[in-house]
Amino acid sequence: MSETSEVKRFDGEILGFLMEEKNRLAALRPQILDEGDVDALDELDGTIEEIGKAINTIALAQFARQAAREKYVKWRAILPKCREALDKSEALARDVERAAFKLSEMRSRADDAFDKMLQARDKRPRPEQFPTDHEIQEQNKREQKAEANHREHVARVKDANEAHAELIREQWQHKLVLDGLLFTERQLRPREAQTEQSIGELSAVR
Repeated sequence: MSETSEVKRFDGEILGFLMEEKNRLAALRPQILDEGDVDALDELDGTIEEIGKAINTIALAQFARQAAREKYVKWRAILPKCREALDKSEALARDVERAAFKLSEMRSRADDAFDKMLQARDKRPRPEQFPTDHEIQEQNKREQKAEANHREHVARVKDANEAHAELIREQWQHKLVLDGLLFTERQLRPREAQTEQSIGELSAVR
């Protein structure tokens, strides 16, 4: 039998005894009242009142223990959710970092493509050089290729920026979820459970 079951059994026995005693004494009241023994009646009423207080005290203690047990069960149930949310938060942070690095890289490549596009334009033959049709056609091809390459890299920057922004939004939305879980965990955490113990509980359910 667990300690909790033993306490409940003991409380039940005590409550049963007190209720019987209270009822027994209450049954004596009409007789004492008929006898007109005021002192005995006052003493009897006082005893019944004290027994009533004892019953209420035990009942309140039972209620408090039951509430504490239910709170503990809820606390244990939320720990895996907190662990899962923490893991997801860490994963999102890594994803955001990678997305930021990729965005920076795409911007750098787009800048390089822009410079190459300008360089291609700078190589246009001047009229005084009397370029041939073939040279003009080849120059146009080089410029078109450089411009297409730049547009492609600009599109990649746009995609990388949107992906990074979406991860940032997801990270902040998840932060609200995580903060809510951690707040609830703190509210449910038993008084005897220190911060280190609570973290240990979280680690144990990974």
